[in-house]
Amino acid sequence: MKLARSERRAICDLLDELGPAQPTLCEGWNTSDLAAHLVLREGRLDAMPGIAVTFLAGHTARVQKTLASRDFRQLVETLRSGPPRFSPLRLARLDEAANGVEFVVHHEDIRRAQPSWQPRTFDRPTQDLFFKRLGFATRSSLQHKDFRVEVVRSDTGDRMTAHRPLAQATRPAVTVTGLPSELLIFFSRQGHAVVETDSNVF
Repeated sequence: MKLARSERRAICDLLDELGPAQPTLCEGWNTSDLAAHLVLREGRLDAMPGIAVTFLAGHTARVQKTLASRDFRQLVETLRSGPPRFSPLRLARLDEAANGVEFVVHHEDIRRAQPSWQPRTFDRPTQDLFFKRLGFATRSSLQHKDFRVEVVRSDTGDRMTAHRPLAQATRPAVTVTGLPSELLIFFSRQGHAVVETDSNVF
């Protein structure tokens, strides 16, 4: 599976088509900001930790702002060319593990901020990968929920628990049904995914 490679190419093609100032689903970011984020996370090892570590976020934000101010075409070409030589993501397996699903989500951040978007079709192995990654992908968005969240694959009927609260649940479990690709988007970009849920708590 070469998801990272194909999604990298597709993101760059779309960025070239749209230009630097188009909206995305990432609050406060336009296409320049999102391109800068993607370049930073694989090319600026000094700034990458601030994506997840709060007290380092200031440095990360400054680096990203500087990258976003670069010529947009050059920024996109930097992303298109792949991780720099010193990056461990030059290894194909690490690139796939770190960037495959990440690039899909950020590709959708761009696509779904544009008018008249439609869900994409993914093959079965890719949908299987998305389903396996759901538990990890939903961890941060669901960590403070006080109810259990169950997900159901609409293509196969397979189920899994995406979240089980540490404390005793105070509300009934919530079920969300959709294709794995849509479930992946739903838990981070609610309101922009094609899913069905039996509650309006999200």
